[in-house]
Amino acid sequence: RRMAEPDTELDILKRILDGQEKPRRLELALLRTITENFSDARIIGSGGCGAVYKGVLRNGTVAVKKLFKTHTIDEKMFNREVHSMMTVKHDNIVQFLGYCSDTQGESIEIGGKRVMGDVRERLLCFEHIKGGSLKNHIKDELRGLKWHERYRIINGIYFGLARLDDKSQTTSEQRFFSLGYCAPEYHCYGKMSAKSDIYSLGVIILEVVTGSKEDPDITKVLRRWRHRWNKSSEDTPLLWYRQVAKCLDLTKWCKRNNPICRPNISDIISELNEIDSWDGKIRYAAVSTFDRIMPCLEGMLGVEPLEMHFRFAVNDSMPCSIEMNNDTDDYFAFRIASTSLLPFSTQPDKGIVKPRSTLSATVTLQAQDKALLQNHCSEEFSVQSSRIDGISTSMDVTKDMFDDMVGKVVDEVNLTVVFDLPPALEEDQIDNAS
Repeated sequence: RRMAEPDTELDILKRILDGQEKPRRLELALLRTITENFSDARIIGSGGCGAVYKGVLRNGTVAVKKLFKTHTIDEKMFNREVHSMMTVKHDNIVQFLGYCSDTQGESIEIGGKRVMGDVRERLLCFEHIKGGSLKNHIKDELRGLKWHERYRIINGIYFGLARLDDKSQTTSEQRFFSLGYCAPEYHCYGKMSAKSDIYSLGVIILEVVTGSKEDPDITKVLRRWRHRWNKSSEDTPLLWYRQVAKCLDLTKWCKRNNPICRPNISDIISELNEIDSWDGKIRYAAVSTFDRIMPCLEGMLGVEPLEMHFRFAVNDSMPCSIEMNNDTDDYFAFRIASTSLLPFSTQPDKGIVKPRSTLSATVTLQAQDKALLQNHCSEEFSVQSSRIDGISTSMDVTKDMFDDMVGKVVDEVNLTVVFDLPPALEEDQIDNAS
């Protein structure tokens, strides 16, 4: 069969995107064309099994996921996954547009010799969500999307996956997943079922609530949300506390090691409906997390700004102030730390914030003789704080005050470093940077 010209395939893909045709097999030549031959400049995301490229059509965009060649993918497994995606259609699920399964003979070099070998390409095509990755909007509890926006996302995810078949189960020798989201039975034994998806769902919801995949201290999470809500001028509905606690309990339920002990989608939806009607109690818990923790929620030390902006100038030191606000009747010990390799200094880097007072610390980056190539830096500072009794000077603040112990709460706030570059760097600065 003569291969269709890319322009013809392009029209078909546009009709699929517009909902005029069903998802289908797409030519590799088409996907290469719309991604500029999988240019690095078109990469919009990556995961444990592949990179995602932005594909540009005449009047629209798509997302093309190119699976890594290091993964040996069983053809039956790939076809099964494709068939599953082609049969699912929901407003809350990204639209699947098509796939490419291509194997071509190419000359490759092995041990200094040129030999002919099969090169396999496996690609998936989806609608492009212009808002970008959810990770770009979900930070921790203190920043990023507001709670009502996150809760709307959580509800959308659960209701969008309500069509999962709870009885389906397969076993595969292939391990094709993103670490951190994979259920233990799939990771260890290759067993997959709807309950494996429930585990992954629990991890995703945990990220939406806290910004992290790590199992959280629920009290700390609620304290941090409470701190954010108290800073805002909006009234904080008591329901929000219950929603946060319920979502965290649901993630624990979803992430149980034994798949049999995990809920079905219908169970989760029932729990969400109950909490929104004030009747919710996780069925495996005698007392709800909310009722147990709410009386223990106390104020925490406020830290601003959450983004530390340094106005960059070559050969000049760059200071930035941090303010720690204590609006409680207790004393707080604090310490400021960073793992940065850049020459930062902090004064003071530890101390005590008295009740109903504010204390400032100054972080200074020593003068740099080269311009930075990027304004955003991966470096983070952390401010740890804990309630204290019986000490009055910074000399009395010791490291063990910030060790988690039963009956003691240690709060940690991470601060992102951002370098504000001048609108235009001098030419000699650019040369030095390169």
